[in-house]
Amino acid sequence: MDTRADFDPADPEPAAPSPAPSRAPWHPPPPNASPRTDQGRPRAPELLIQGAARHWIAVAGKYGLAARGRKDIAQYLVNRCPSCFAAARTGRPLSECDFHFALDGNFGHRHNCTASNCPYIAYDMQSFVPKEFVDAVGAAHDECRQRPARPYNSVVLLAAVKACESSHTAADGSRVKCGGEKHDDRGLVAIVCRHDVPLFICNVDTPGEQFKYGLALLLWTSMHLPDNATMLCLYDIGCVAHKIVQSVRTIAVTYDLLGEQLEARVAFATSAMHAYAHQWECQIVYSPRLNPSYGLSDGEGCERLWSRIRKLISNLRSAARQMRLITLDRHVQSVADEIRDDSGRWLGRKWSALKTREYEARKEIALSGHSAQFLREQWAAQREAQLEVRRSESLRPCGCPCSHHSPRTLTLFQ
Repeated sequence: MDTRADFDPADPEPAAPSPAPSRAPWHPPPPNASPRTDQGRPRAPELLIQGAARHWIAVAGKYGLAARGRKDIAQYLVNRCPSCFAAARTGRPLSECDFHFALDGNFGHRHNCTASNCPYIAYDMQSFVPKEFVDAVGAAHDECRQRPARPYNSVVLLAAVKACESSHTAADGSRVKCGGEKHDDRGLVAIVCRHDVPLFICNVDTPGEQFKYGLALLLWTSMHLPDNATMLCLYDIGCVAHKIVQSVRTIAVTYDLLGEQLEARVAFATSAMHAYAHQWECQIVYSPRLNPSYGLSDGEGCERLWSRIRKLISNLRSAARQMRLITLDRHVQSVADEIRDDSGRWLGRKWSALKTREYEARKEIALSGHSAQFLREQWAAQREAQLEVRRSESLRPCGCPCSHHSPRTLTLFQ
C-alpha cells in the first residue's frame, strides 16, 4: 500500500515482476575465483571504467554486484520489505521516485580498543556493507575533491547551503564526534526504507561522520535495484549531499562518483524533523513536508532503528570485535523480520492516519473559502517569490530593499 496522496486503492495492483533467485549471503571470494553475479553466471568485466567510480565499481564486482545492467529487484530486498519491493513498479519520474530511503548515523555504538578478540568465526554478514567497499567509495570521493568544483545551477542559494553545512556536524567529516584512541569502531550508519525496515548498515571507523558512509550505503542499495529505478534519499544534510554530488561530477568521463546515469535517478531531501534546523531556502526545496510528491515519508526511520537496538550499546562496547559485528547483524535482521511481519497492522494504522489527515485538510480548505487549486497556485507563487527574494538580496550591493536593485521582488508583493 502506498500512502502517497494520489494513491487510489481501487486501482488494480500491477503484476509482480518475477523475483530473482535468492542470492547467497555475500563474503569475500577466494583470490583465484572469478567475479560472479547473483544469478550465478560469470560477470563480464566492466569496460572503459573511467572517473572516480572505478574504485567502488571494481570492489562491487568482487561481491557479485554491478553498477549497471540489472533488470529486476534483488530477492534480498524483497525478503526484507515486501511492501516496498515485492510488487514494485520502477521507472517513475524523479519528481515522484519509486523508492524512499532514509540515512542516518549513530555514534553511541562504539567499541573499546582494549576489548579482547575472539577466534575467527565463519559467519556470512547479511546487513553489513563490506569495509572494502566503503573505503573504495571514500577513495572515489577524495579523488573527486581534488578536482575543481563543477559549476551548476542550484535552486537554493549556495550561501544558504554553506550555512547549513557549517551548522550541522554531520556535514563536516573532519569534525570529531568520537575522538581519542579509546575506540576502534566509532559508530554505525544505516539505510532504511520508507516502512522503517533496515536494509543495510556499515561500521564507522573514523572520528567524524564522513560522507562516504551514507554514499556507500546508497550505492550498495542501488546495485540491488533495476537500472530505471528512481530513489529519494532523506538525509539530515540532504541539501549538502545534493551539492556535493552535483559539484563533483564532470562530463568528460564515462563514470564518475555515482556511476553512469545514477545521478539522474537520485533525489535528495532532508528528514522531516531535521528540516527545521536548516535555512528557510533549504526547507522550501528539500523539506519532504513541503514537497507533495514525497507523500508522508518523514526520513526518521533510522532514529526508530537506533531506539530498537540501544540496549546493545553497553554490552557490545567491551565485547570481542567480530562478535560485536555478528550480534549487530543478527539484531538488525531480527528487527527487519519483526517489522516485516507486522507490516499489515503498520499499513492499517498509516491508512487510518492518512484518512484523518485528509479529512482535516479538506475541512481546513473549506474554512479558508478558497479552492484547493487556488491555494496550490498561491503556494507555488509564494515559493517562487521567496526564492527570488533571497537571490535578489544576495546580489544587492547595499543590502537595502530599494526598488532599483530588486524591482521584481517589490512587484511580487504588491
